[in-house]
Amino acid sequence: MTISSVAIIGAGPIGSILAASLASRGVEVSILGRERDVSVIRTQGITVTEPDGASWNATGITASTAMEDIAKRPCDLAVFAVKTFDTAGALQQWVAAGGQLERAVSLQNTTSNEAILAESFRSVGSGVVRFGGTSDGPGRPRVFSFRGERDLDLGMFTSSDARWIEEFRNVLVRSGILAQIVEDIDAVKFAKLVMNLDNALCAASNTPMNHLSTPVAVKIRTRVRVEALEIAERMGMRELPLAPIREAPVPSTGPRVFSSTWFDLDRGRGRTETPWLNGRIVELGKEYAISTPANAALTELIAEMAAAGRAPGAHSLDEVSDRVDRASASASSAPEGS
Repeated sequence: MTISSVAIIGAGPIGSILAASLASRGVEVSILGRERDVSVIRTQGITVTEPDGASWNATGITASTAMEDIAKRPCDLAVFAVKTFDTAGALQQWVAAGGQLERAVSLQNTTSNEAILAESFRSVGSGVVRFGGTSDGPGRPRVFSFRGERDLDLGMFTSSDARWIEEFRNVLVRSGILAQIVEDIDAVKFAKLVMNLDNALCAASNTPMNHLSTPVAVKIRTRVRVEALEIAERMGMRELPLAPIREAPVPSTGPRVFSSTWFDLDRGRGRTETPWLNGRIVELGKEYAISTPANAALTELIAEMAAAGRAPGAHSLDEVSDRVDRASASASSAPEGS
């Protein structure tokens, strides 16, 4: 089969970078987003800034705030790139608008979105975006990557016809995105979840993601990761593709990279993806009888900040560390089975 038209649900940095990349190679792209992004994309296209500072522009992209406009366009593949808390609602709108229900792929954080999409789509793929994206303003995504390359891992969530995921990989490669098919996409997806556990720490302390290498930050990140890796081992995932956590000097130059959770708090949205990130680890911990006090502490902390409308940086790294310490001590002293 041929994938010549793609609908992207979500005009955040990742969705916008993908839209621009595909459109620049002749793929017919439509994208759903907020008015502030849509108005710019309609008149100016999408301007992508690469890690080296070079920028390029892609036009000819159909953008709308209305799902009906996107669903009625030609669409060989629907790509979901919204926040996890919006997945169910976006899917409901897509179905109601008469969108195609043959193929969809999730390029979202955490591990629960594919199951939601599989309730309506006949064939569902799973993707892990390994390059980072942030925003310089409406219609102006910026690419950054700790690995120094742009890449994306793909696999099938459902076991039906997988030929289209191969074609999607080929389309991505032609669009300048290094994509590959991986056999154990579940393990890769879980590894990305583990990486995203740092998002909460970045937001709570207003510390850029690429500055979380101080002794205090490394201590917190290590505790959070150890809990997740214990769960992964219980699930049969013994070797996850994760970079080690190490202390390192904080960069004095270069971009300051902030997490999606940071942006959620900064924009006063009142909610974040933390319940589906650190909170997901807490849920799995209960399922496997594994204590997860560090992840629980961060989940509760971000929930408090979001509910109160507090901006990023309401707590110092030391304050976050103290909270994690107290939660861990409380969990250690709690009677077994409590």
